[in-house]
Amino acid sequence: TLGREAPTIWQALEDVRVLSMLSADGRARSERVREVFREAFAARTQTGLCRWLERCWLALGGPACAHEESDLADAAAAFARFRDLERRGLPDPADLAGEFANLYARDAVPAAVEIMTIHKAKGLEFDLVVLPGLDRAVVHREDEFLLSLQFARSGRDAMIMASRPAVGAAGDPLFDFLRAQARDGADLEAERLLYVACTRAKRELCLSAVMADERGETPAKPPRTGSLLAALWPVAGGQFSVSADALVPGTAAREGLRRMPAGWSPPAWPVPPEVLAESTATSARESRPPFDWVGETARQVGTLVHAQLQRLDLRRCDPGSLREREPEFRRWLSSRGVPSAWLGAAGGRVVAALVTACTDPRGRWILEAGRREDMRERAWSGVCNGELVHGVFDRSFIDEQGVRWVIDYKTSEHQGGGLQAFLDREVDRYRPQMNRYAELAGRLGPEPVRIGLYFPLMGAWREWSADAVLNR
Repeated sequence: TLGREAPTIWQALEDVRVLSMLSADGRARSERVREVFREAFAARTQTGLCRWLERCWLALGGPACAHEESDLADAAAAFARFRDLERRGLPDPADLAGEFANLYARDAVPAAVEIMTIHKAKGLEFDLVVLPGLDRAVVHREDEFLLSLQFARSGRDAMIMASRPAVGAAGDPLFDFLRAQARDGADLEAERLLYVACTRAKRELCLSAVMADERGETPAKPPRTGSLLAALWPVAGGQFSVSADALVPGTAAREGLRRMPAGWSPPAWPVPPEVLAESTATSARESRPPFDWVGETARQVGTLVHAQLQRLDLRRCDPGSLREREPEFRRWLSSRGVPSAWLGAAGGRVVAALVTACTDPRGRWILEAGRREDMRERAWSGVCNGELVHGVFDRSFIDEQGVRWVIDYKTSEHQGGGLQAFLDREVDRYRPQMNRYAELAGRLGPEPVRIGLYFPLMGAWREWSADAVLNR
């Protein structure tokens, strides 16, 4: 019904006629899902795609549907893969499923069941060994163009060879003989491996095979020739028991879906200690300047520039290679909700900032690697003046003169005159935040601390000493 009434689930949830056809319980559940989707769509451009999906999953009650801890580990692995794709640039929607085809959650405990080939099992022993699919015939290669056989003659090694006859030509007795020898050898090798597999069991050996034909009837004749079951049948045939359930089509076990109660709602967040809550709020207000004036596009440009500067290697970057990456930057910005009409300008700003950073002498000095306590995008937390302070150092190191630098990248841009006045205002704007960073940096060692603001879009720089803040 939904497929006929509306082309998408979201449109069906918005369609009053569709909801009216549901039961009272189904309508209540659909309305709750609809409200979650509405809030999610309204906040789509406020965060990255992976975080947005995870928030939506939490609001829908994803964790409440987990049967056990391993289910949550599976979800965590899926979101981790999505974050990695987001950093590298999301593929086309048609290729997205393929990116998760080889995703497996890590086991928190050693595996109780190990799946391996017979070759891998050589030299190992297990309490229980299960050998499935014994009814399958041993595969023989029938497309060999050239066959050979080695043998001993008069104390010397010899070999005979024969090639496959041409299509339409009469059969070659020698080639047929060598092919029969190859089949016999493959059968003997398979039986040898079967012996190896059976002797891996210390206590119990389970042999499994499909014993029914297409109609679900147990065959009266022995297993097919060439299967491992045929090799076992003379001695083990009487010990096989046929499961009636296995003969009924469509009786494969299915994992049931877990339905949450109709009145389910997300649990309330735990209330933090009162003092810590006040300190954190105060810290957030004082250490993070307001960004209301910055548009969402500018914020995403800043995020991308910071991420690229974090891993920029001066030895492998040049203006040409950075400009070639502009389509990649545009795709990333598009995945963050930047309108298509603004992608050109936004991608150009990212390239301009990176080119300036790798060509400007000050930018190269900042990005130079190999210094003492070299850090990029390092998060720190500490208590300053009785308050919990969090900070992320965009760049920090100890220079040749023994000065510890804490540098923040700012993607602000100023056009027209009055550049120096603009930079002075930026320093006043960020000074409280950077002084708190200086307090955190002062805990790392006795070195004098200096603060720097670098503006890669303008190649501008401001610095000041933190001695007054640290009372040194």
